[in-house]
Amino acid sequence: MKKPKAFVRIALLTAAAGLSGACGTDPLAPPVPVAPSPFSAQVGGQWTGTSNIISVGGVLGGNTECVGQDVFARIQSGLIPNDSVALALTQTDATVAGRLTSSGSGLSCSYTGSTALTGVVLDADTCAATAVQVRCNDETVKELAIIGSTVIGSVSGRTMVGTVTNTYNVNRDGKNDGSLILKYAYSLNKQP
Repeated sequence: MKKPKAFVRIALLTAAAGLSGACGTDPLAPPVPVAPSPFSAQVGGQWTGTSNIISVGGVLGGNTECVGQDVFARIQSGLIPNDSVALALTQTDATVAGRLTSSGSGLSCSYTGSTALTGVVLDADTCAATAVQVRCNDETVKELAIIGSTVIGSVSGRTMVGTVTNTYNVNRDGKNDGSLILKYAYSLNKQP
């Protein structure tokens, strides 16, 4: 007696599969999400806030020449204030692209990256900035040219906090004279 029920179930499943195939959908395809994933932070939109520099160092502990010393002295004396920043992000599932702009330095970088449950990690594809010139105490002039930037953030509701790490080549007379890493802490609020 159980064989007819099993036969009916198989026949119904086969018919359902045939009908769904006739409608252009694959019955074995994974479901298409209709809402944002609960496993990715939802960061798309406009974010604004402030950043401030928290550390200066050389690449792999390398020498930063006078530039690092000069920037660090300015931080300690309060000459480098908080900076207004804006972050515009677009998001598709866990993939994110965006642009971070600093009103103080004029630095503007384009990023791509991804989100996780409560965070975001972005790496700069390109940065638009003119090289910054720094005159050292010994009167030599060094030029800072940005070569990379990374944003790491933690998201809670409409607030994002984290760090931006910018890496620069330090050049003198057109030759590389070292590297410099500037790390910033930021706090942003998502705009309505």
